[in-house]
Amino acid sequence: MAVSLVVQAVGGAMASTASNDPDGTKLGTNIMVSGVLFQLAAMTLFALLALDFLRRSAKLGMPREYNKVLIALFVSLAAIFARSIFRTVELLEGWNGYLMMHEIYFITLDGVLMVLAVVIFFPFDPAWIIPKNHRATEKDNGESSEFSTGV
Repeated sequence: MAVSLVVQAVGGAMASTASNDPDGTKLGTNIMVSGVLFQLAAMTLFALLALDFLRRSAKLGMPREYNKVLIALFVSLAAIFARSIFRTVELLEGWNGYLMMHEIYFITLDGVLMVLAVVIFFPFDPAWIIPKNHRATEKDNGESSEFSTGV
């Protein structure tokens, strides 16, 4: 995901510094869009791998506590995914496009979705939900004490 953020930042910088050059602004915007599309592709791959993990681990009888964390993970992922689609369409419309010029879309399809992506983990914090006896410990790596989880 770091690659995606760097590409988006470079594109944004190019678009903002080329304010008097329409071709430079378009190139910067296109670079930003490619960063968002790369992010969507990486998230899609992550979701597919996570679903495969769930399929395989269901056979092992995963503890019920994990379900709450996994639901939160997929709600967060869906919110970020929807936001990325909005950002792609918004940028493809251009800096004077309909979505860019109407703040309500930015508030709901960007801000609210990002708040949801984070806030979902307040009640479903893995550090609180997953029992201590199911957490990875340093002992698993040849050490003797549990990792500090802040709990």
